[in-house]
Amino acid sequence: MKVKQIVFLALGIIDTIALAQEFPLGVRAQALGGASVAKGREAEVLLVNPALLSDLSGLTFTAFYSHPFGIKELRLSSFSVSASKAALAIGAAVVDFGNALYSDRRYHLAVSRNVLPKQRLALGLGAALRHLRITGYGDDSALLLNLGTRLRLSESLTLGSAINNFLNAAIGQRQEKLPRSAGLGFAYAPTTTVTLQTEVYKQNNFPEEWRLGIEANPLPPLLLRTGIGTNPDRLTFGLALRLLKINLQFAAFSHTDLGWTQQFAVTFMSR
Repeated sequence: MKVKQIVFLALGIIDTIALAQEFPLGVRAQALGGASVAKGREAEVLLVNPALLSDLSGLTFTAFYSHPFGIKELRLSSFSVSASKAALAIGAAVVDFGNALYSDRRYHLAVSRNVLPKQRLALGLGAALRHLRITGYGDDSALLLNLGTRLRLSESLTLGSAINNFLNAAIGQRQEKLPRSAGLGFAYAPTTTVTLQTEVYKQNNFPEEWRLGIEANPLPPLLLRTGIGTNPDRLTFGLALRLLKINLQFAAFSHTDLGWTQQFAVTFMSR
């Protein structure tokens, strides 16, 4: 365990200073191998593609928690909320990663609007204030802007895309560039009980990731999810159980070097 802790803490610092890959967010997204840019079900969608807020109705709220790779000294949590009325939807979130020595906190605000008849096209804009603090080294903040689109090609096929940190924000005294990424994917729902999602994701300085996930609704209260991803190779699965207006959600995924991560979330939906 000590070796794993040292490795992951090192990766956390690299993520902050050397701009390595982003940590995984969104309980549904991670259960589907990370494929989430074209379809979502709750307020966490604003963390991936702000345009998907337009697909949500009423009010939604999600509380998420995880210890990455089973390391109790590290925490990853988020609180997300969204509301929609007519063609306009808004969302906000707070994401917190780290521990007493190292903290990466992000404050998100996003808006989405349907711009074509029959809600065929939605455009989204998000802003994230990222605040980094490392004990003994100081702290700093940066503002990131994100763009997203969602296009319904047919009743069963949807195309989604997102660009995160498209203005290439930097942080720190040396103005280190923060990660910039882009995703493009499809969601295909051949029936009302099955959804297939696929996506290609590219972050600067890293090879592209290919993601594939499937979500099935074998019984009305239960959703089953599984997926795969590359770079790093991973296997994922999860489930959601709806009790009245509350969704209890679980996801787990593997890392080739660091092992398994379990994630938990509770979602409230007004409709």
